[in-house]
Amino acid sequence: MLNRWTLAVLLLPCTDLTQSTCSRLAAIALHHMTVSLAQPVASSALRLSQSSDSAFASGAALRDLPSLCRVVLTLSPSPDSTIKVELWMPAQHWNGRFLGGGNGGFAGSIDYERLSTAVRQGYAAAATDTGHSGTFVDAHWALGHPEKIVDFAYRAIHLMTVDSKAVLHLYYGRPPTYAYFESCSTGGRQGLMEAQRFPNDYSGILSGAPANNWTGLLTSFGYLSRALNLDPASYIPPDRLPVIQSAVLAACDAQDGVRDGVVNLLSSCRFDPAVLLCKNEPSAALPYPTPRSQL
Repeated sequence: MLNRWTLAVLLLPCTDLTQSTCSRLAAIALHHMTVSLAQPVASSALRLSQSSDSAFASGAALRDLPSLCRVVLTLSPSPDSTIKVELWMPAQHWNGRFLGGGNGGFAGSIDYERLSTAVRQGYAAAATDTGHSGTFVDAHWALGHPEKIVDFAYRAIHLMTVDSKAVLHLYYGRPPTYAYFESCSTGGRQGLMEAQRFPNDYSGILSGAPANNWTGLLTSFGYLSRALNLDPASYIPPDRLPVIQSAVLAACDAQDGVRDGVVNLLSSCRFDPAVLLCKNEPSAALPYPTPRSQL
């Protein structure tokens, strides 16, 4: 029996898929995936006619790129799903590896910087907006859209991975030797979700600072926001932060035996903010605040 990717191969001309035939990948038409762009990109620069990445405006240029094949996919696993994916594949000197990238916050954009870095290092790489467009602090898209929440939670990264590796196979004529996922924060959570739900997607996963306990995490965000904003006197202005930092370092920095400006033993740090209670306004210029008992 022919599977969905065997049918995709039959749609393509019987020639080697190299950079000169990158545009032929646009012929792929499958159940939940369409190819909106299959573009050979010459080395040096790529100008983005459209950009969902808040860091790159429409018309921005990405420079110092190798020649590559840029494929833009739209995945629609549900009637309310519109998942944008970009797959970038080096035309030459591919290292045989695939790199999947994650997102930050509430996602909503393609991480072009991550894609650029990956292809410069020889990886074929993919990134996704997880099914909606917006800034990483914008979650209005989720209200009344349970399928988009599923896409954001795990489905977009999984389908990005499976479909990108299949397109990559068509382009190079072989699958990747290894597949890796690397990201942090929401991307760290995405990596953990991949490992738990789809352990065969990646050979290795690097999940940095994973925002995986959403109930506790967002509850703490709400608590801190209320604590800082309910009473105007609770707000800590930015010019006071260096004083607080100095006090914490004075209390806890050297507990690990090294005074290096980093608190490593958080569990044993017993910083008391009361040391900052002063008769006069604290000065950010002081290397350490003077304890109240010494004033």
